[in-house]
Amino acid sequence: MAGHAAQSPRVTVVTRTRNRPMLLNRALQSVGAQSFQDLELVIVNDAGSTEPVESALESAPEWLRERTRVVTNETSHGREAALEDGLAVSSCEFFAIHDDDDSWEPGFLAACVAHLDEHPEHRSEERRVGKECSEPCR
Repeated sequence: MAGHAAQSPRVTVVTRTRNRPMLLNRALQSVGAQSFQDLELVIVNDAGSTEPVESALESAPEWLRERTRVVTNETSHGREAALEDGLAVSSCEFFAIHDDDDSWEPGFLAACVAHLDEHPEHRSEERRVGKECSEPCR
């Protein structure tokens, strides 16, 4: 990811899609409008055409394009496995699911991260298969 700092961003946003270009365009505009920008976007194209994903990225804000990874599955892995495919390439403190048919208010991620910072007891723990953690994985 060009322009990406050495330190991982705090939030990975995983967007699952498959051949729904209008919805993907809207979803990327929603993520790109977030006031909280310490994030990376992972688009999981679950056996869909690559052109609509490339086209949607062209219309996304530049800062978001620079922080985006695309995972393309040659055969469909299904919704849950596609989420795991996206998480497999992330290493962020938090993750959020923002599928191609989702939309957020511009302050959504800022409010979520602020709440989790103020209330660490509300964080959930995640264990990833094959990932060693010296402290709880989030």
